[in-house]
Amino acid sequence: KGIRVAGDGTWALGSNRLSLIMYEREINRVIELHKIRAICTYSTPKLDLKDIYDIGTAHQSSLVKQMGSWNRLDSSKFTKSSIY
Repeated sequence: KGIRVAGDGTWALGSNRLSLIMYEREINRVIELHKIRAICTYSTPKLDLKDIYDIGTAHQSSLVKQMGSWNRLDSSKFTKSSIY
């Protein structure tokens, strides 16, 4: 009745970072039009605050482990004032 997808975007950080963010935003548009559930994973030790902000705003929501508990944050929680 739908498609489920999983992927890791860590490989694209660095020199391909802008392309990754543009891809993430476009794939979100496609996901909204179809019956697709997707999860994107990233290796957090390789992320800086700008990466976290850009990735967080490019997704509908994020799962973040804080002090041992998993929390779901929607993209509106990622504001420049809270990161920079």
